[in-house]
Amino acid sequence: MGGADEHPQSAGRGSDSRGAGVQLSVFDAPGGGQLSFFPTEAEQIKSITEAESVKQAPSALSFSQADIDAELCRGSGYSGGKLRIYALYQHQPDAKTAVAFLKDEYNWFGHSHTFLDGSSGFINYSPKGMKLGHYEPAYEKSLKWNAVEKRLRTLIAEGRYLTESEKMQYAEREQEYAGLGGIPMPVARMGFPKPKAPVEEKPEAIWDYNDIKHDHRDDIVLYQVGDFFEMYGEDAKTAAEKLDLHLTTRPIPGADRVDMCGVPAHALEQYVERLRENYGVTIAATQDGSNQRKVYSLAAISREPVQAVSEPEQAKPTVKELFEQYKLSVGNALIADTAYVNACCNSDQENAYIEGAVAIQRIVTESGDLQLTKLYFDMPTFHNRLHQELLEETYPALATTVTPSPYKVTQADIDMALQKWNGNIESKRAVVRYMKEHGREKDTAAWLAQEYGMGDAALPLQISVGNSEPAVLSWAKVQRRIAQLIKEDKFYTEAEYDRLDDVDPIAIRENLAQRGIVNGEVVDPEKLDNDPFIRQVMNDVEQIVAEEKAMNAPDRYSIRLLPYEGGIMRI
Repeated sequence: MGGADEHPQSAGRGSDSRGAGVQLSVFDAPGGGQLSFFPTEAEQIKSITEAESVKQAPSALSFSQADIDAELCRGSGYSGGKLRIYALYQHQPDAKTAVAFLKDEYNWFGHSHTFLDGSSGFINYSPKGMKLGHYEPAYEKSLKWNAVEKRLRTLIAEGRYLTESEKMQYAEREQEYAGLGGIPMPVARMGFPKPKAPVEEKPEAIWDYNDIKHDHRDDIVLYQVGDFFEMYGEDAKTAAEKLDLHLTTRPIPGADRVDMCGVPAHALEQYVERLRENYGVTIAATQDGSNQRKVYSLAAISREPVQAVSEPEQAKPTVKELFEQYKLSVGNALIADTAYVNACCNSDQENAYIEGAVAIQRIVTESGDLQLTKLYFDMPTFHNRLHQELLEETYPALATTVTPSPYKVTQADIDMALQKWNGNIESKRAVVRYMKEHGREKDTAAWLAQEYGMGDAALPLQISVGNSEPAVLSWAKVQRRIAQLIKEDKFYTEAEYDRLDDVDPIAIRENLAQRGIVNGEVVDPEKLDNDPFIRQVMNDVEQIVAEEKAMNAPDRYSIRLLPYEGGIMRI
């Protein structure tokens, strides 16, 4: 290798007359060395190292995985939600079961949020999934529940979901349930049942179970022991697979250990309904803490109901029959609910579903029907199914009754709405004053939302014409457009400019104070003398006075007589 540029000198074509006519020359560098256009080997290595050491900055319009993980590790918006989610995955649920649980656990929930880089935004949860929003710059990203579930499963599997303190809490909870089959499958938005040591059964009680099972061989028998309903043997294996329960064993007096699983008494109805999708169920419940048991059977949903075996009393309506009854009455009230009907006609499906959910809860609460209220608030399956079927059946019918709007929101419509502001001229003046000093600041968007009367800057401003689809503006966009209107003198209407009684007294007082006049008195003569407007007025006055003096002076062009030998000289 010849020169300092690391290229063989014979390989160049720069000085060849047959080349392109352009050559790279090596000049003498200061100090006697050579100056080359090519970096040395050491310089190249240094450049590569520096380039590799520079971390790529994340896009301004993205959310980092760290931000998403930090939010997921907060848990749901309900007390104890994080431990419930962790307990769910200890039962190894499939993705479908986990997604259904997470939808119910998070429910409709949202909060303002500060991201890891210090910027502000919001995070909302709905039946569609998780939505992250950034205020400035305005940007949103949605994650479906399948993606949320998959990430939660990964965080838990890698041991990154619970903090050390939370791991200790969960370990204490496991100790409480030791010997009881482990922590039961959690119920969304409901606390864990208080663990109770099972009552030690006498051999007669075990034989009692066997007698019941003998009479109901085709059913899954749930046998109450304390605050739990237990299943044994093949019933336990079947139920554990169907309900995602932890399968354990239990010693039987005079026999070996048998497979066993259980469900908490407070959630019995929920688990029974799931079992009845495929199996008949027989329940043996204790009565007032005595050894007397009430035994009754519920057929699989696909079969006819079976009459109770122990008490020949009149059969009560099943949960399914009650559901159909209440679905009709609540549905009739729902389609007459003004707020819900308006939401279906004038908003999108997501907002209509939100209003519908609120309306259903209001209808149930105001019904005065204790049985309906208990089913709605105590049975998540009843609650969720009622919401799902009523909204899915009523929304399409109500939404399609809307005549398509001939209107489309234009920029002129948006500007006119901003000119109207909130209808308060004093508020508009406050906006103008605030924007002059803080127009480019990030927090101004939240201030504008507060001044407008919105309160929460996470709620956008919606502008519509007639029954058109609304134009949705974040408050950051509102801030930018108002700044432009003020700059172009278009924020005030012509009528507001022309009305003398609408002159802003606060602005006048501020301007006078800047010129050294407070409460009608000159408090700073120097400020007054240096004010550009006052100086211009004084200059105009001085010019007028000078002109008047000139008019009163003798005419420069008058005739004067001077001695001259030839006569009179006229100037």
